[in-house]
Amino acid sequence: METVADLMTPNPLVVNPSTPLATCARVMVRLGLRHLLVVSETGGLMGVLSDFSVFSRGGLAGTHGELWIAFNDDDFDKTAGDVEISPVLTAKPDEPLMAALHRQMDQRQELLAVVDDAGVPVGVLTEHDAVRLAEIGVPSSATVASEATAKVITVDVNQPAWDAARTMRDADVRHLLVTEGGSLEGVISFRDLITAQIGPDSRLTVDDVLLRRPIVSVNPTTPLREAARLMAVHKVGCLPVLATDGGIRGVLTRSDLVGALVSELEDDALFPDG
Repeated sequence: METVADLMTPNPLVVNPSTPLATCARVMVRLGLRHLLVVSETGGLMGVLSDFSVFSRGGLAGTHGELWIAFNDDDFDKTAGDVEISPVLTAKPDEPLMAALHRQMDQRQELLAVVDDAGVPVGVLTEHDAVRLAEIGVPSSATVASEATAKVITVDVNQPAWDAARTMRDADVRHLLVTEGGSLEGVISFRDLITAQIGPDSRLTVDDVLLRRPIVSVNPTTPLREAARLMAVHKVGCLPVLATDGGIRGVLTRSDLVGALVSELEDDALFPDG
C-alpha cells in the first residue's frame, strides 16, 4: 500500500448542517459510526461531527432507539449545524499513505477526510483502517511493551455510568478499564454507554452497563502484530496490558498501534534496503 486510496474506506456517509441531531444520533448508532462528515448543500466538506458532540446533548430511547431525548429542552430541535463541527484533516486519494498517517498522528485525529479536487469527500481514513495495515506493517519483533501507555484511566464498577461518560469526554478517551478492589473487571466504551441510553439523570452504575464479555487482553511480551490482529478480530479499540499475576500494567490503544506503524513506514522510507 502506497497511497491513501489503497487504505481508505470509500464513499463516506455525510450529513449537512440542516440534518436533525436526532437523525445523526440514529445513524451513528445504527451503523456504529463515531464521526459524520458535514458537507454544504453543494457537497463541499465543512467539518466533522463527533459522537461526543451529539450524545452530550441527548440520547436515544425506546426499544429500537427511535426516540431522541434531549438533555436540555433547547437541544430538542438542534441540527448538525447548531452544534460544534470540528475542523477535519484532509488528504487527496493519491497522497502518499505515510505522509497522511504521519499528519493524522501529529494532530491526534482519529479520522482524516479524503477529498477530490473540488473538496468533495470521497473517502475516510480512520485509525481502524490503519490497524488493519499494522497487522503486517509493524516490525515482527516489536512487542506491546514498546508502545503501550502506562498511564491508565480506570473507573470503579460502582460509580455512576454518567460519571464514566464525563470522564471519557474530559480525558478525550473512548475506553475506561473497569476495576473492583483493584482487579480488572472489564473494559467499558463510549459506545456501550450510548447503547445503554445513559444520561445525566440516569441511575445506572458502571456495573449495570458493563458487558460481561471475555476480556481481550495482552501482556508486555505479546507481539504488536498479534495485538493488531486481536483488535481487528474482536473489533475493540484498546487492549488492557496485564502482568502474569493479572495486575494492570498499561493499555494499548489504536493510536499506539498507528504510531508504531508510522514509525516503521518512516524507517522503511529512510532505509529502504533494511
